[in-house]
Amino acid sequence: MHSIHVKRTLFKSLLLLTSASVCLSLYASPSEIILQANGEGTSHSGDWYYASGASMPYNGNRGVYTSAGGNSTYRFSPNFPQLSTYEVEVFNSCYTPRSTEVKHTVVHKHGTAELVVDQNCESDEFVGQWRPIGSFEFDLGQSGFVEISSEGSNNQYVGATAVRFRYELRDNEEPVHEPQNTAPVLSLSLTSIAVQQNATFSIDATAIDEEDGDLSNSIQWSAEEFTHNGSSIMVTAPAQSFTIEVSVVDSEGLSTNKSIYVDVTPINEQISIEDSFDCTHLEPLNSFSSINTEALPDVGKKCGRYEARLLNNDGDRTLFYHSDQGRLDFVEGFKFPFEVILRNVGTAPLDNPLSPHNPARGAYNFVGVQIHHPSFENVNSAHLVVGHRGEVQNTIEGKLTSDGISRTTDAGENILPNGRADLRLVGSLDGTLSAYWQLPNLSGNENLDRWNLYNQNGDLAYQDASSGPTWGVDGEVSIGIITYAYSTAGLPFMGIVDSIKVIQH
Repeated sequence: MHSIHVKRTLFKSLLLLTSASVCLSLYASPSEIILQANGEGTSHSGDWYYASGASMPYNGNRGVYTSAGGNSTYRFSPNFPQLSTYEVEVFNSCYTPRSTEVKHTVVHKHGTAELVVDQNCESDEFVGQWRPIGSFEFDLGQSGFVEISSEGSNNQYVGATAVRFRYELRDNEEPVHEPQNTAPVLSLSLTSIAVQQNATFSIDATAIDEEDGDLSNSIQWSAEEFTHNGSSIMVTAPAQSFTIEVSVVDSEGLSTNKSIYVDVTPINEQISIEDSFDCTHLEPLNSFSSINTEALPDVGKKCGRYEARLLNNDGDRTLFYHSDQGRLDFVEGFKFPFEVILRNVGTAPLDNPLSPHNPARGAYNFVGVQIHHPSFENVNSAHLVVGHRGEVQNTIEGKLTSDGISRTTDAGENILPNGRADLRLVGSLDGTLSAYWQLPNLSGNENLDRWNLYNQNGDLAYQDASSGPTWGVDGEVSIGIITYAYSTAGLPFMGIVDSIKVIQH
């Protein structure tokens, strides 16, 4: 077994020694095998998630990630066409904070080699490009592989994007001739469009491959604010023009890429309220009104953030569901269209606001944004919240309440590895809402936002203009923050929000 711990500053010199110890001969006629995350030849143990927030993808593939520590593994196992020596390279997409100490294991003809690789975007000198990790001889077939492990890693996340095996025929080897693969044919319903901010539009696409057939359902769409897979996509235009990248990859890794330019005319906007909750003691929320304060008395701003301490939920006094209405801290007088953004939203243990709240399964504990009819006697509302939803933990819930009847959906279990998210709701002129989320952008730079459409279509809960909530005259609403629970499971906990911004368009 080769056991090599690779420090970033010494990686190149150590790599030469490693290659010399396992390289068997010289090469001619180079070729390669590339395996991508979620593609043929890959397998994993533990929970891995699509890295929608990563940049510098390989061939449109942003890769997958898991939490640091534990023993999750991601394996790349090619079907080698013949016995030969291969230069092995790994590709790491860009995301911070990834681990600086990620174990990579290479199983080859003569044993096993272990290497430790820096994956953190801020320090990985090979980020967004191929990193060589050594030359190894592999047998014909699938006995050899590269495995990435979270065991012993630091920081928050470990990623896996792609692995490349480059080989050259030795003097006594015969080449393996395979049929030449052709790229898929990608067709789009449009290649450019001009729209106004907040307008919603759809695009259709087909992908036909000579070898693999219809690949339309595998088409990948990506832009700064979303990623999506499928044969069509629905988009709500942001405030600035942008480009949608469209790609499809066949079973042999051959891709076709196209782009769609979206020319957006922005609506003149005025920031109506922005509160960062910058204070050191629990005090009333500036610029906010409150209702039902007796249901949740310990709410205010403290240490730079909104904080709500939920200690008692007798009689479900804090619940927002059907006709039940808990405490709401709100600003009033807004009308469609508008936009609201909450940053670093999540539940936390008491007096430990930076840690995730990890109750046993069965808890319903939430914090997030509420849109409400201006009259609180009128039970029409919507919300987008972060928390735990019974058996579905670390999720985002969307809800629409129309005349006291609520419909709810969620984004799936453990979509938030650390239990925190940024939330965004965009209200359109027709009174409908589009929901977005992302893992927290803690940089303070909005240009680094990477918004995802909630449930890939932005729909809170089977919404349309005719069956959704009824709002006030001329679309007037109140907008605020809620912290609530159903039953007493998971209590006590705190609802935490770093900041809220509401924009009237």
